[in-house]
Amino acid sequence: MLAALLADLPRPTPARPAGPAPSYLSGALCAVGFILVGVGVLRERALRGAGRFVPLLCGVFVFVGLLPLVMGGGDLFFLGVGGWSALLATLGIVITRNSRA
Repeated sequence: MLAALLADLPRPTPARPAGPAPSYLSGALCAVGFILVGVGVLRERALRGAGRFVPLLCGVFVFVGLLPLVMGGGDLFFLGVGGWSALLATLGIVITRNSRA
């Protein structure tokens, strides 16, 4: 299915460089991966405390916060990227704290 999606993307040429479609697709694939990992973490109780929701939040934020803000353009783009970066940093902290325990 992924190959069919990628086959329909327009090919970049020197006159027409690659547009934002590949970056939106890669962001959506990352989000789906984070959601799947988040559901697995919740089901297996792999992380403790409120941090167990962070992987799921990283994936959901892409569809709820990041993509709408990126499509809004302007300065809103930086809010979306900054919010996702903060969630990813939080995920790193949660994983580090749980690996030490």
